[in-house]
Amino acid sequence: MKNIIQQFIFIFYNFSKRMKNIIQQFIFTFIKIAKE
Repeated sequence: MKNIIQQFIFIFYNFSKRMKNIIQQFIFTFIKIAKE
């Protein structure tokens, strides 16, 4: 049971890190468009 929870946390952690990158790129692109 502990293994499953650890794997779930690991997957969720990686997913949230990736989402943060996507959101940062989206904001960066949005700012670039807004400046022009």
